[in-house]
Amino acid sequence: MAEAGPAAIGPIDLVAARLKINPGAGPVTVQWASSRDVTRLRFGWRQVTGAAVFTRAGFLWAVFDRPAVLDLRGRGGKRSRGFTRFKKRFSQSTVSGATVVRIRLGAKIHPVAKRDGTEWVIELRKEPPPLSEGIPLETHLAAIAGPRLFFNVAGGGKALKLTDPEVGDQIWVVPVAGTGLGVGERRNFAELHILASAQGVAVKPMADGIEVRTLPKGIEMTKTGGLRLSDRRRQGAQADGVPDEPAAVGETRGGLLFDFEAWQRREVGFYSQAKHELLRAVIEAPEGLRNAARFRLAQFFFSFGFATDVIALLQVIEADAPELTNDAAFRALRGAGHYLRGRYKKAERDLFHPSLDPEREVALWRAVLTGSQGDWTTAAKYFSRSEAILKAYPRGLRIPFGLLAAEAALEVGEMGLAKVHLDALAELKPDGVHIGKVAYLRGRLHAKVSDVEGAMLAWDRAIRIGRRPVRVKASFARIGLQVKEDKISQAKAIKEIEKLRYAARGGDIEFDILRRLGELYFAVGDFKNGLMTLREAATYFPKDVRAREVTREMRDAFIKLYIEGAADELPPLTALAIYDEFRELTPLGDVGNELITNLAGRLVKVDLLDRAVALLKHQIDTRLKGVQKLRAANQLAFVYLLDRKPDDALAALDAKPAADTPPEVAIQRRHLKVRALSEIAEYAKAVKLLEGDFSREADMLRAEISWRTQNWGEAAKAFARLVAALVNEEDEDGDDSFGDEEKRTVLNWAIALSLSGNTAGLDAVRRRFAKQMAEGPYNEAFKVVTSHTAQPITDFRMLTRKVAEVDQFQAFMTSYRERLLKLRAPGVN
Repeated sequence: MAEAGPAAIGPIDLVAARLKINPGAGPVTVQWASSRDVTRLRFGWRQVTGAAVFTRAGFLWAVFDRPAVLDLRGRGGKRSRGFTRFKKRFSQSTVSGATVVRIRLGAKIHPVAKRDGTEWVIELRKEPPPLSEGIPLETHLAAIAGPRLFFNVAGGGKALKLTDPEVGDQIWVVPVAGTGLGVGERRNFAELHILASAQGVAVKPMADGIEVRTLPKGIEMTKTGGLRLSDRRRQGAQADGVPDEPAAVGETRGGLLFDFEAWQRREVGFYSQAKHELLRAVIEAPEGLRNAARFRLAQFFFSFGFATDVIALLQVIEADAPELTNDAAFRALRGAGHYLRGRYKKAERDLFHPSLDPEREVALWRAVLTGSQGDWTTAAKYFSRSEAILKAYPRGLRIPFGLLAAEAALEVGEMGLAKVHLDALAELKPDGVHIGKVAYLRGRLHAKVSDVEGAMLAWDRAIRIGRRPVRVKASFARIGLQVKEDKISQAKAIKEIEKLRYAARGGDIEFDILRRLGELYFAVGDFKNGLMTLREAATYFPKDVRAREVTREMRDAFIKLYIEGAADELPPLTALAIYDEFRELTPLGDVGNELITNLAGRLVKVDLLDRAVALLKHQIDTRLKGVQKLRAANQLAFVYLLDRKPDDALAALDAKPAADTPPEVAIQRRHLKVRALSEIAEYAKAVKLLEGDFSREADMLRAEISWRTQNWGEAAKAFARLVAALVNEEDEDGDDSFGDEEKRTVLNWAIALSLSGNTAGLDAVRRRFAKQMAEGPYNEAFKVVTSHTAQPITDFRMLTRKVAEVDQFQAFMTSYRERLLKLRAPGVN
């Protein structure tokens, strides 16, 4: 008997749960162990217990047909960090004499359940196990209480009607004691959906009044008056006689490969009567005619849509007489059977076999097969060759095939043909899962011909009357048209599509939603969410031919961020976080190196030096060779110098330059080494490296070293050369181009002359630059340094106080930094 009402499931406190169970029985220990690829749970039941194990809405369900308190323990009783995280996702409750466990899954996980004695072991794997056929499912059209579905399995427990707290709907669950007895793949019927399971049975009612019962020989699914399983037309009287003599395997009536009317044998009577007659014909047929009788039974099953039974019979025929597989009728029936079961690759091997090329009827099956796989161009081609054949098929196939034909016409731009197909579907009065799909395609047709109002009305109808997949598609199309017509903003569209993406999980439109969502995120400048969404699309659908396009779009966005400068609009830490998250998108070669260099430059500019070091070291260690590696090493050394780590800078410059090292790279390396040596007071070595080098950068370094060592005469010479390089004839005439850098360098020169006691030189500087130094923040300091009325300035500290407003060392290094740190460089042209 069914439960009187649904029992809500939710997390339950373990201590409180013990109060509901006989305390003498003791808790059932659940041992937890996890490795890289699998998490294993062992439920230590001490009696034979039935189980149902399946996934739904991001949760693993494990339902056992005995009540108990579960004591979750780690491997050997140890409580690791991973165990603690797992325990937070683990909840249990007792419902109607059963134990229900729900575990929130963090990613796509595939459960495998097996019984070890009285204990149950559930493995959560990242890779899906080989698909099994599962518990045999039978369709009983002639049951006393009306058509029903029946799982032929013994050892089923009590059928439980439970509420899913995540989805908010109800499901029937039946634990089964025998190991390895689950449902291999999801099966959808008009009034109920049978969920895929690793163990036991789970059923989602799609109509009121669905009942699931456990019987001595199996599990029954039905409702009052019977399930709606096929379009059966009952005959008024039973026909007398026995089936006709079986024909040869390839022989059909009227030359048709799929003669549904003949195959259903209405003249014999009801379904059950015809089935029994055909079964008797198989049993009584002579050995040489038995395969023909089997083939006729397979055709009968096919005409009612029982593809699994068809394939099973054809496998028996093939095992008995392999040569019959070359028969066109055999190959066509097997290919069509595989298609109806959703085994598209197997169907393709048969339906596209060259032996079937002359068969015009096979074009229809090729059309629906390619359309179901998204190859709309090929589908449209084959549909054009089989329009008349489609009209001769039964309603149960004409509607889904007609929908595919209409969609193929829309995809290739044949609007007139799409309208013909949709009008033909309307005459068939589709219902159930198909009526919403017709409205959705009608909306697409209106949109294609720029009838915005008609499209919106059609999609509104599809949302109102369609099943969830159709509602999602119609809503998605509606949002897309609103964005195109500027009726909603891109930001609003993102919010609306985000609501759809979870409803689309597992559907054929999920990829399209993720891709469009990523594009919209890019359009509003949210690169992080855009990249994350496109990565989901490429990860979840690796076999989709468009996955490569998505990967290319991600790489283009990555380059736009870090090469074209879009990342400059982001906070540096955000830009770095995005790079760390998606560093696998970094292009190879010079483009990728430039990308890393640009990002490192941004980090240096905001003094995130340790993060810049990490980027550059990774680039040097994993990406670069030869001259490019030397350039990056120079850059790394300079960042170390900025971070006051001269020893690390010297280590970065330790590599010996190659013979073909460009001069600018070698010079830059030498200057950096000089600076590092001066930082650790190795002044003699530093000065020796500068011998013969009178470039501006070399004189800047000489000036700094001389200043530090109080060698004022050498400092004055270096500053004199620097001033000569900066000041041109126009500056001497008082031109406005005599700027801050020039004034600062002149002041430093004057200080060095004063401290060296060079009065004549100081007078020359005063006469030459008094006019230029009269304006600006350096005027007073210049007057103090070059004044003859003051006593000779010999105390360096006193001088520093008098010109405190001029931090000549900081100004000097700022200039040096600006010249050296161009983070497309050092040395990157």
